[in-house]
Amino acid sequence: MTSLATHVEWDSILDNLDTGRSIICLGAELFSTSAASLDAQIRQVVGESANVRAYNDGLFHFKGAGDLTSHTKIKKFFNSDFPEVAAVLEKIAFIKCPVIISMNPDRHLEAAFRRLGLPCQYAYHFPRNPASELNEPDADNPLIYNLLGDINSRESMTLTHEDVFNFLESVVEGRSLSPIVKARVKAANNFIFLGLPFEKWYMQLLLRVVQKETNKIALRYAANNALDDETQTFCLDQFNITCVPTRITDFVDELYTRCAQAGLLRGSGAQPELRYDRWRKMLKRDELSGLLYELSDFFEKNHPDNTHHHSHLAQLSGRLANLERRASLGAVDNRDAGVERSQIRDAVNAFLTNEGKEM
Repeated sequence: MTSLATHVEWDSILDNLDTGRSIICLGAELFSTSAASLDAQIRQVVGESANVRAYNDGLFHFKGAGDLTSHTKIKKFFNSDFPEVAAVLEKIAFIKCPVIISMNPDRHLEAAFRRLGLPCQYAYHFPRNPASELNEPDADNPLIYNLLGDINSRESMTLTHEDVFNFLESVVEGRSLSPIVKARVKAANNFIFLGLPFEKWYMQLLLRVVQKETNKIALRYAANNALDDETQTFCLDQFNITCVPTRITDFVDELYTRCAQAGLLRGSGAQPELRYDRWRKMLKRDELSGLLYELSDFFEKNHPDNTHHHSHLAQLSGRLANLERRASLGAVDNRDAGVERSQIRDAVNAFLTNEGKEM
């Protein structure tokens, strides 16, 4: 595998993070899995009917109540737990980048900041509405800006072709996009794109519109899980975006490590006591799925030879997944499900208590 270091000007990235002239952009591939893209997952959640038609470009056509019912399903999907996404977003939250722009409507990044006890301000673009009044972001109080709307506000989201055209018209008119965001985009010397769907026609059109307001010599790097060679060449030729030869999680891990070495992490970074406290809070909130994923990931990376812990965590994860599957099928009543979940939670609590010294 080609070394990531040979493709990325890390010193420039770190320097621009240090001077506050970097922007991280998040896209749909963060939610894609090895089994299905985000578009495929949402199409499955929404389904098709007389009132809903799904297109191959990820957009929809709604009739009558189809818009309302589809938004409810999409909102439920995005508001569910995504343990793998949460782990990536927590590392991004620690990195001292003053502006993070998301092309997704979810609020998981904001939740990651709150969960870690890190301050931030959150806002989203609402086409043809007055721009949000924002404080000037910095490394200690960064801005999370959802460019394509917020999951709780259907009118702000981009789900149909009409929504896309309304969004683009609104951006061109310039009244609804925050002047602070525009100024930061124009001043940035470095853009880091994580999981953006560059193959989509409307993403390319958006990049073309935004590119007019950016520094022409800014460094632009993209990490994706599934970009073909043709799309990578297109990104380089048309937008000067270099696609790095690695997956999103690997790139974020490398960026996080280098920021830690350069003193460019917020708060306490990933110190054990902060991590352990966070896990305790997750247990208290009954976030068992996300907690077990994080524990398994931690021990796999930091204690790969401890097969006893790996086996025990895998067993607990399997018990929880089986319980949730049976509960969703109505194969277990609520009382019995509650008792079994409590037993799993007690086992996780015992694991955290007994193995805390290794964390």
